[in-house]
Amino acid sequence: KAGTKHIAEGLLALSESTEEPAISHLDLEDCTFGSGDDEDEDAIAPFAKALGKFKHLRFLNMKDGDIGCGGLSLLLDALKTSNARLTDFLLDANGEIGSEGAEMLGEWLISQVT
Repeated sequence: KAGTKHIAEGLLALSESTEEPAISHLDLEDCTFGSGDDEDEDAIAPFAKALGKFKHLRFLNMKDGDIGCGGLSLLLDALKTSNARLTDFLLDANGEIGSEGAEMLGEWLISQVT
């Protein structure tokens, strides 16, 4: 978890150092982001803040990221803010999102086609 938080903080620093980060591909499989419930430990909040500036992002792999429903909410809000048009968004093995998270994801997917 600590390693993922370091990566998230690095991406946040990058996003704050330039107007438009040119990141198009992020493969963060097996990184433990957390649900956002523990601000001191979880990496999802700084990652989501950075993600909000990655408008060129096309590929995002967060398989097995222990995201949880709260983390998914932060993630989807950041993607809406960025206006990134993902062609690949991998969330396998994040079963902790449950039906509430599935509903949020469905609403976000609908927003991508309208």
